[in-house]
Amino acid sequence: MKAIEPSLVKDNFIEIIGKEWMLVTAGTKEKFNTMTASWGGIGWLWNKPVAFVFIRPERYTYEFVEKNDYLTLSFLGEENKKIHAVCGSKSGRNIDKVKETGLKPGIPICAGAGDTMQSMIGCGVIKPDQAADVAGTCAMFCIATDGINEELSKPENELIFNSGTLENTYFYWGFIRTGGLALRWYRDNVCNEAGNGAYFDELNEKAQNVPCGSKGVLFLPYLTGGFGETSNASACFLNMTMDTDQGVQWRAVLEAIGYDYMSVTDIYKKAGVPLEFMTITEGGSNSEVWNQIKADMLGCKSATLENAQGAVLTDAVIAAYAVGDLEDPSQVFEKTRKIKKIYEPDPIRTKYYRSIYEQQRKLIKDDMAAVFETLHQISKIQEQSND
Repeated sequence: MKAIEPSLVKDNFIEIIGKEWMLVTAGTKEKFNTMTASWGGIGWLWNKPVAFVFIRPERYTYEFVEKNDYLTLSFLGEENKKIHAVCGSKSGRNIDKVKETGLKPGIPICAGAGDTMQSMIGCGVIKPDQAADVAGTCAMFCIATDGINEELSKPENELIFNSGTLENTYFYWGFIRTGGLALRWYRDNVCNEAGNGAYFDELNEKAQNVPCGSKGVLFLPYLTGGFGETSNASACFLNMTMDTDQGVQWRAVLEAIGYDYMSVTDIYKKAGVPLEFMTITEGGSNSEVWNQIKADMLGCKSATLENAQGAVLTDAVIAAYAVGDLEDPSQVFEKTRKIKKIYEPDPIRTKYYRSIYEQQRKLIKDDMAAVFETLHQISKIQEQSND
């Protein structure tokens, strides 16, 4: 099983131990006892992580703690207070706590993870400098590393760092909040095709015939608001004319997410990540035109997989590993990784997109700052009038 790095534990143990309680267990699979405790702590002592709990010698569990090298602290949450009540009010000398609570010894425990990390592992991105575009509801542009990278960890980069469910897997990812959300918004609210998944295919076909750069039309994808220097930003189309149709608008939406990817790409490359190959997974990978746009914008060879639902595969494999059915789950991911299609970047388009990107960044950070603030004030007036 994968050891949990203590420094990555972020839970509030004052709340968990004091209000939700915990189970203290010691012994062997054949003979053991567990008791409820609402006292103890988690901390750091002499450069080592420590956990401590106090047990009176009269308690039955104390005998097992003294006879064995290990004990466990289990946190079952507020919803299992009935189990805590039994284990805290009755002695294992007098009742069978397994029978009374339904708890069973020897049940494998496997640490879970968020869908982004699971998707990366499921598509075989587990070695340093490998990259993945987890194109889901919120697009995540991620790379694998061999641990903490000082350059990538700088606060101004606004990247997220996580460890994976496989040993020695670590990831940084740029968070594009309106990734898949922007696509769904356009289909549902602009095209009035809510819930019609097939309509994405129609939009992609129209966008395929639009030149890169969307005929000068820009979409600013801040449907959920901005962040950092552009916290007041809002979404809008710019530079439209009477000739602007659905195909142009749709390509502008796809490219808008790509421009945010370019920002993350620059951060990765500054930190020394070569970013020569990217795997595209999850639902967004079904759009061939979007896949090619991202390959061109990032100047990075990209690939889709036969199995685009990487998170589901990872969950199944890790569960099998937890119960002992697999010795090395990483081999499964390598064997199941089957490339569906490769997207080669066009150097001419890459250079063209870089020119537009530089103008787009300037527009957002400098030229639009006052506009966003004015629109923000208008929204506040509207909210006050509704009150």
